[in-house]
Amino acid sequence: MATRQSAFEQAFRNSIYLSEDYARFCSRVTALPITHAVCHGMALPLIRRTAIAVSHYSDEAVRCMREKEISFISVTPEENEHAAQPSMLEYPLIFRKSYREAYDALDRTFKKEIRRAEKNTFGITIVRGCNQETIAEASALYHKQARRLNTFFFPQSFFEEFMRMQGAVLFTARNKGKMIAYSFCLENKDNLYTSIGGADESYFESRINYLMYHEKIRYACEKKLTMHLGLSVRGSGHADFKRRAGATAFRCDCFPKRDRMLRCYEALSRYRVTGIALGIASRSFPKAVIINAMPFT
Repeated sequence: MATRQSAFEQAFRNSIYLSEDYARFCSRVTALPITHAVCHGMALPLIRRTAIAVSHYSDEAVRCMREKEISFISVTPEENEHAAQPSMLEYPLIFRKSYREAYDALDRTFKKEIRRAEKNTFGITIVRGCNQETIAEASALYHKQARRLNTFFFPQSFFEEFMRMQGAVLFTARNKGKMIAYSFCLENKDNLYTSIGGADESYFESRINYLMYHEKIRYACEKKLTMHLGLSVRGSGHADFKRRAGATAFRCDCFPKRDRMLRCYEALSRYRVTGIALGIASRSFPKAVIINAMPFT
């Protein structure tokens, strides 16, 4: 237990989300200034009244943010599936380990799907820096994916700014030169943070998503990094996929509570008209959409 607790604390010791580089990125994509609130000795970066960093905050910092009515998401060291009151939002981690240990932790069917995916001759590459042509390809896949999922989306400029951050990494998969999958990530000291990613749905049967996850896990293991897999909604297919990939999901403390909003969004997203409305909003008011999605991973 002590080892798990120490690994958890280490995972948040050099949080990219609390860095000046990430704060500048958030300011650029929202066109809003970063302000700071001091809570228990920490200068917390804010956009309006929202703490932009999804991180593990001390109990004192959490109390301070509540008192100051600052919106936040704090990751607790409690495993969500064993919590007395599990949170709807959870934060999955794959702690730093050897590749053999990480592979052994994969679900049996996950390993099977990786073997199936490796029969293909897809080329996996890692891109660094703001290569606009590559970003445009990934952004086009992302927008197609957003339409399929009936949800909002960020503009291509969001990803261009993302790739200008130090440590920004873009994993891509190609088939005969065509990009078929992508995953935007951030690498910072001893952590790898996965952000927005997806794939061309015509390659789902080729198990491309399993191959991409496997490559990121291999990369993290080779560089001795802890993987932060981004926020998930408990019980969703996305959350289950991460668990099968060997992740441990931790309970999140959110202020204000987001459960009712998430359930409402989940229900409304079943209707095509919701996707149409969100698409119009995303194109017409891109910065407002980004602001309202904060804090994100």
